[in-house]
Amino acid sequence: MAAYSYGKSASVPAPHRGEQFRLRVLSMVEICKKRELAALDVISDVVSSVIRKQSYPDVLNFINT
Repeated sequence: MAAYSYGKSASVPAPHRGEQFRLRVLSMVEICKKRELAALDVISDVVSSVIRKQSYPDVLNFINT
Protein backbone atom coordinates (compact mmCIF):
# COMPACT_ATOMS: atom_id res chain seq x y z
CA MET A 1 0.00 0.00 0.00
CA ALA A 2 1.35 3.46 -0.92
CA ALA A 3 2.00 6.12 1.71
CA TYR A 4 0.47 9.55 1.10
CA SER A 5 1.61 12.74 2.78
CA TYR A 6 -1.09 15.15 1.51
CA GLY A 7 1.37 18.01 1.14
CA LYS A 8 2.90 17.74 4.58
CA SER A 9 6.59 17.20 5.01
CA ALA A 10 7.18 13.58 5.92
CA SER A 11 10.56 14.43 7.44
CA VAL A 12 9.15 16.56 10.28
CA PRO A 13 6.42 15.01 12.43
CA ALA A 14 3.35 17.20 13.04
CA PRO A 15 3.88 17.61 16.81
CA HIS A 16 7.43 18.83 16.19
CA ARG A 17 6.24 21.49 13.72
CA GLY A 18 3.85 22.80 16.37
CA GLU A 19 6.67 22.95 18.88
CA GLN A 20 8.87 24.86 16.42
CA PHE A 21 6.10 27.39 15.85
CA ARG A 22 5.57 27.85 19.59
CA LEU A 23 9.28 28.40 20.19
CA ARG A 24 9.51 30.93 17.36
CA VAL A 25 6.55 32.91 18.70
CA LEU A 26 7.98 32.90 22.23
CA SER A 27 11.35 33.99 20.86
CA MET A 28 9.71 36.89 19.02
CA VAL A 29 7.89 37.91 22.20
CA GLU A 30 11.20 37.99 24.11
CA ILE A 31 12.88 40.06 21.38
CA CYS A 32 9.97 42.50 21.47
CA LYS A 33 10.26 42.81 25.25
CA LYS A 34 13.98 43.62 25.00
CA ARG A 35 13.32 46.23 22.29
CA GLU A 36 10.28 47.60 24.16
CA LEU A 37 7.91 46.79 21.28
CA ALA A 38 4.34 45.53 21.45
CA ALA A 39 4.67 41.83 20.58
CA LEU A 40 1.06 41.49 19.42
CA ASP A 41 1.47 44.42 17.00
CA VAL A 42 4.71 42.99 15.61
CA ILE A 43 3.28 39.51 15.11
CA SER A 44 0.08 40.96 13.62
CA ASP A 45 2.10 42.99 11.10
CA VAL A 46 4.02 39.91 10.00
CA VAL A 47 0.92 37.72 9.72
CA SER A 48 -0.96 40.42 7.80
CA SER A 49 1.90 40.71 5.31
CA VAL A 50 1.98 36.94 4.81
CA ILE A 51 -1.78 36.81 4.25
CA ARG A 52 -1.55 39.65 1.68
CA LYS A 53 1.44 37.88 0.06
CA GLN A 54 3.67 40.91 0.62
CA SER A 55 7.28 40.97 1.70
CA TYR A 56 7.98 40.80 5.41
CA PRO A 57 7.83 44.20 7.12
CA ASP A 58 10.87 45.54 8.97
CA VAL A 59 9.13 45.22 12.32
CA LEU A 60 12.36 45.11 14.33
CA ASN A 61 13.93 48.10 12.53
CA PHE A 62 16.90 46.22 11.12
CA ILE A 63 17.10 48.49 8.09
CA ASN A 64 17.52 51.66 10.18
CA THR A 65 20.28 50.23 12.41
